[in-house]
Amino acid sequence: SMRGGGAERVLLNLINGIDDKNYEMSLAVVDFKGELWSGIPSHAEKIHLRVPGIISKLGRFVYRKFGNKTLFRIQAARLNRKFDVVFSFIDSPYTEIMYQLRHQPQKKYIVVHSSYISYTDRNNLISTEHHKRMLKRYNKSDGIICVSNESKRQFKELFPVKVNCKVIYNPMNTHDILLNSHVNDEHSKEEVFTFLAIGSLMPVKNFKALIRAASIVKRSN
Repeated sequence: SMRGGGAERVLLNLINGIDDKNYEMSLAVVDFKGELWSGIPSHAEKIHLRVPGIISKLGRFVYRKFGNKTLFRIQAARLNRKFDVVFSFIDSPYTEIMYQLRHQPQKKYIVVHSSYISYTDRNNLISTEHHKRMLKRYNKSDGIICVSNESKRQFKELFPVKVNCKVIYNPMNTHDILLNSHVNDEHSKEEVFTFLAIGSLMPVKNFKALIRAASIVKRSN
């Protein structure tokens, strides 16, 4: 979907930054939801791949358990055209869709925004057939894009892929950031040094560590 997460925001920046005179863009999503939809430019085609929730949940389960790809074949059938390059922008089971396309693209890339090592079920993943299927899937791509060197290191530790694994930092919309930096904040207090942390409250974000760090900084003046 296009809910307001960091990866979705990066995707929005990319779509708005790519020259639409030289490139035709299509954005396929499983769920037509999210507050960032309004920011998608009109020249980018929006494609809905949603199936009923119970079918989607069951399809993902049998894929992880048995490697059955029926769900993704159904969704890929709705993309019955030729694409030059396809990106799975947020790696997930839905990455499998691009391998089920009837017209295979010239290039297929997978973008990794975090690390599976941070997940609590990492050990369960490594010892399963699903881990082998994931490694095989990654090696069938034309490359893996990681958003940081640490993300790349952890990814290759868990998945020793043979394809090129490259680091490309998230692009920033510096124009809007600089523009908004000049907006006056009536509620700010110049005598108070203020930190602002923005992010979801998922455990992998580790806000507990940030709060402890803030406490240490305060005690050390």
